[in-house]
Amino acid sequence: MARSPGRLLGLSVEVGTTAAVIGIIWLLTADSHSPFIPSLPTILSTFRSVWLFQRFTSDVIPSVERLALGFFAAVVVGVPLGLMIGMSKWMRMLTRPVATFMRSLPPPLMVPVAISLFQIGLVMKVFSIAFVCIWPIALNTEDGYAGLNPTILETAHAYGLGFWKRLFKVILPAVSPRIFTGLRISVAFAVLLLVLAEQLGSSNGIGWFVLYSQQGYDVPGMWAGILMLALLGIGANAILSLAERRVLRWHFNLRGLDV
Repeated sequence: MARSPGRLLGLSVEVGTTAAVIGIIWLLTADSHSPFIPSLPTILSTFRSVWLFQRFTSDVIPSVERLALGFFAAVVVGVPLGLMIGMSKWMRMLTRPVATFMRSLPPPLMVPVAISLFQIGLVMKVFSIAFVCIWPIALNTEDGYAGLNPTILETAHAYGLGFWKRLFKVILPAVSPRIFTGLRISVAFAVLLLVLAEQLGSSNGIGWFVLYSQQGYDVPGMWAGILMLALLGIGANAILSLAERRVLRWHFNLRGLDV
């Protein structure tokens, strides 16, 4: 399907801005002799040798697995939890103080807590990511349900739709824009917690490699690891954006937005 002019213009601006930033960094670091800021060609050369050949299987794949498992667990728990809280006035009253407290905890604090609960391993990393990501998803889902027009629910009830049909045919589609808002917030937390969990309790992964390179004074390797983390975050956001455009096509069309 052909892209609309507005979508093409937005994509051109994004690509052009990224290319301009890369060009500026290339020029500013071309003659760099600082041991802490290597030139961009040096970083890219190190990136190619490290991540395309040496450590893709040993470090990138485990990091992607941990990120995917933690984020998926947060979605599986966060969406039903948010709906359950949103559907009940008493649940909102009982859980609001706890949810507010959990949401206000600094994300890095959960890594040592997870280590003390599960020791160092895959479960610890997945728990750290999932626990922090649950709350933006749950609270946005709850807020989406609270913002539903009562007429929608009354109409569904008047047509005699059962609970599960109302849930999957009416409630979830109506709340899905807010759910994706929570997912967008959570994916940034997921990458952050992945790095912290791998640096504090791991022997592989991108976050571990960045710390290992920094402690070994391998500055180009450190910057190459940071670049790999950036690409991982961009990739996760791109996948989420693609899913959002597919699932919420009706929503964007209703608002007259290009997808």
